[in-house]
Order: sequence, then structure tokens, then C-alpha cells
Amino acid sequence: MANAGNHHQVTAHRAWACPDEHDDRCREIAARIEREHPGWLVIWGPYSREFWAFAYRHVPSGTLIHAPDPQNLLTGILETETQASRNH
Repeated sequence: MANAGNHHQVTAHRAWACPDEHDDRCREIAARIEREHPGWLVIWGPYSREFWAFAYRHVPSGTLIHAPDPQNLLTGILETETQASRNH
């Protein structure tokens, strides 16, 4: 699923989205994902209304994943890690 420049966008219907008043909750979710997946910097983008994951270990440098919901972000992280492990 990764494309040129190690940028990975998960396309999904926006069935799950954090309303404005829940930005703090989305930041908590991003922090939890980051703790559970070492090697990734994970943030909630309040302007983009998406979760973003920046890889800094175990996958090609510059890898970036974003998704509108945490489950699709996790899917992208796991797929990227699996693909990277196959290439080593």
C-alpha cells in the first residue's frame, strides 16, 4: 500500500472521526498507539482530523502513514512493518 516517498495513506470511509470537542481523547488514543508500537511517532491532527504515524525505526526512513481512524492507522502500521520485515 505504500507509494512513492514512503507515504502511506489509508483510504477509508470516515465513519469514525473525532468531533472537535474530543480532540483530547484523540490525542490520548494517539499516545496509546505510540506506546504500543515503538519506533513510531503518532499524533492526532486537529486540523486534518486524522491520525498520523511517522516511522523512525524498523521501516524505511521517511515512512508516513495517516488515516481518519485509529483502527485503519494500526492496520497501516502493521502492514508497513510486515512489508519492511520481509525486505530484510
